[in-house]
Formats: sequence, C-alpha cells, structure tokens
Amino acid sequence: MYRLLLTLLLASGSAWSGTDLLAAWQAARNHDPVYQGDMASAQAGSQKQRQAQALWLPYVGLQADAGYIDMKNEVEGAQFSAPAMGSMSDANFTTDVRNGHETRWGLMAVQPLYNAERKANAAQLTQQSNLAVLQLRENGQQLFLRVAQRQFDVLIAEEALSTLRAQKAAVQESLDIAKENFKIGKSASTDMHEAQASFDAVVAQEFALQSDLELKRALFTDLTGLPATNLARLGDQPKLESLRPNTMQTLIDQGLTQSPRVQMSDVGKEISSLEIDKYRAANATTVDLVAKYGQQHMEGSGNSSSTHNRTGWIGIQVNVPIFTGGMRSAKYDEAIALAEKARRDTEVSRQVVSQQIRAAYQGLTSGLEQSKALEQGLISAQSKLDATQTGREVGARTTSDVLNAQQAYFNVKNNLIRTRYQVLLSALALSAASGDMNEQRLDVINAFLVQ
Repeated sequence: MYRLLLTLLLASGSAWSGTDLLAAWQAARNHDPVYQGDMASAQAGSQKQRQAQALWLPYVGLQADAGYIDMKNEVEGAQFSAPAMGSMSDANFTTDVRNGHETRWGLMAVQPLYNAERKANAAQLTQQSNLAVLQLRENGQQLFLRVAQRQFDVLIAEEALSTLRAQKAAVQESLDIAKENFKIGKSASTDMHEAQASFDAVVAQEFALQSDLELKRALFTDLTGLPATNLARLGDQPKLESLRPNTMQTLIDQGLTQSPRVQMSDVGKEISSLEIDKYRAANATTVDLVAKYGQQHMEGSGNSSSTHNRTGWIGIQVNVPIFTGGMRSAKYDEAIALAEKARRDTEVSRQVVSQQIRAAYQGLTSGLEQSKALEQGLISAQSKLDATQTGREVGARTTSDVLNAQQAYFNVKNNLIRTRYQVLLSALALSAASGDMNEQRLDVINAFLVQ
C-alpha cells in the first residue's frame, strides 16, 4: 500500500515535490554507474549456472576438410575370395592415388558419463552463481547506506546553515541593541565591538556553510540523478526510541548466519574445497559415450583413381592419463594451500561482521542516549538564553553574556540535529551488518522522515 501511494504521489507531481530515502535509493539503483556495474557483474555471474548445466550435456561437432593428396597403400599376404573366382592366399593389393584431391567429413557426439573433474567444475560454477547473487545483495545494502549518508549530509548542512542564519539574526539584534545602548550611554563601547566581531564571524561562517551545502547537494545528485531540494527530513520531535535494538549477542548470532559478507566467505571456502576435488585423483579417469559417423573420398591418377570410405561407430570411450608431467599434483597442492587461505578468510569475515555489529550497536545505543541528553540540554540552553536576555534588559548581564548564551544554544541545537541523523545511520548500519536490510526495514527508517 505504501509503494502504491508513493508511486501515485510521484506521478502526480503536484501532490509530492520532495524525495524520501526510498525514492532516492530507487533512483540511485538506476543512475549510479557503480551499482549499474555491480548489476552487470551479477548478470554475468548468473550465467555460471547455465555453464554448470552445459558441462553434462552432449557435445556434438562436425568436422570437414578438403585438399590435395598423394597416397600409396600396400597390403601384402592377404587372403582373398570372391564368387566365381575362388580363393587366393598371399595376395597383394596396392591403392595408389597421385596428384589427387580428398574430401572428408565427420560428425561426432560425446555424452559424458563419468568425470570427477567435470563434476567438481559444475559444482564450482553453481557456487560462483550463488556468489554473484550474494555480492549484488551486499552491494545493494552498501548503496542504500551511501544514499542515506549523502541525503543526511545534505539535510545536516541545510540545518546547520538554517541554524547559523537564525544565530546571525540573533547576533544582529544584539548588535543593534548594543549600538543603541552605546548611543544613549547605557553601555560601554566594548559591548558594541564584541557584538560586531561576533556578527562578522557569523557572516564569514555563513559563506563556508553555503559552499559546503552546495558540495553535499552535488554529491547527492551525482549518486541519484535527483535534485537535492525538498528532501524529506526528520520532524521536530522524532520518536527515535523505537529504534533501540535487541541484545547485541542476538544480533551477532543473526549476522554470522545472515550477513551477505559471511555467506560470501562461506561460498568462497566451498569453491576452494571443490578445487581440491578437481585434482584429488592422480589419474583423472573419464568415461564418455561416443558416437561417430563420417565419409572420405579420394580421387586422382594411379592404379586406383578413386576411393570412397564410410564409417559409423558408437561405444564407450575411457581415457586414463598416465603421465602429466606433475601438473595435476602441483595443482592439487596449490588448491590445498588456497583452501586454507579461504578458511582463514572466512574467520576474518566473521570477526569483521561481529566488529561491525558491535560498532553499529554501540553507535545506535549511545546515540539514543546522547539524543535524549541533548534534548534536555537544548531546553536548558533556551532557558539560560532567555534569562540572560532578561538580565541584559535590567542591566545585570552584558551583550557579551547574551552572545555566549546564544552560541551555546545554537551549538546544542546543531549537535542534536547531527546526533539524530547519526542514530538513523547507525540503525541502518546495524541492519546491514546483521543481514537484516530489506525494504521493510527501509520503510521503518523512512517513516521518521517528513516532507
């Protein structure tokens, strides 16, 4: 229902003019050249399954050639018999073709019956096809994290600029009050100069934040192809506590079975093990069902001006290599070493996933606590600012005190905004690391954003 609504809103244009995370991710899938390359790689990898199936299908081939030939064929001591001619022993036959030409063709079909190396090869190709699917899944998760990071970078930069401009207006007001108080002799010139210095600093910072915002918007557009305007953002009072995760060990156990990275390493280990099977047998005997049919025609000058042969054959063909120069044993030893490396790589992948889950878990839980503390801190900073402004009106506080209180308030506000977005990123990173990233999970995160 949500996707249907989203589609209708995007189609209407007038009803929805912004971009949420899900829409940005879908756009990036069709626009980002990196992910497009990932999809092409996955498409290529999917063909490995067809290659595996083809290894056990019959091979049919046709061979034909033509050329000039000189041939002399002698048979001695043959026995010969023919109707009305009696029999003859110790007969000699000669077939001689000189300055002739030959044409021949042959059709052969081979059906593998037993081939240990081919069996391991087919299993490897199947696993490589599975690996391509897992790799695309992992790349899709990383794409969403990149989209979220780019969109949140834009939103944080916009909030920082908006907050700074609010601060600029507040500093301007303090500057105007300081100038007025100085004119009527109510305050010293120090207050006016401090307010002017603060205002100049804010103006300089505004230019820097504007440049940073333009860069962040360009990066978002490069990734998604969408304009970085009217992006869906966090509301004023997001209920982030619902993102608090399960116990860390539960997520680690889940990640060690569902994480695409761990699954890819397990598949890689299986592929290496199958490489050992390919070269385990010292003499890789093969058994094939073979059928052949062909014809040969020779014609030229000589005691037999033309010869025509026709051959048909079907049977079992066994091939037993006797000596391969040590190639198979060398390949076998190499496969054993590479399988050990793949086993170690699997252990590393499991450690990395566990570390990623721990880091994302700590980032999410600490972010939630920081967010609550900063929310209370913002209330306190606002109260302090109000009290300081009142104190200035009655002469108990200076303009410098007000400027400091304003700076403290806007710093807390900026930190709160950054922390809230970091909480969302940590929640996404935790889902990706634990193998729980899917569109339902994206909907949960996306629901925190409003137009």
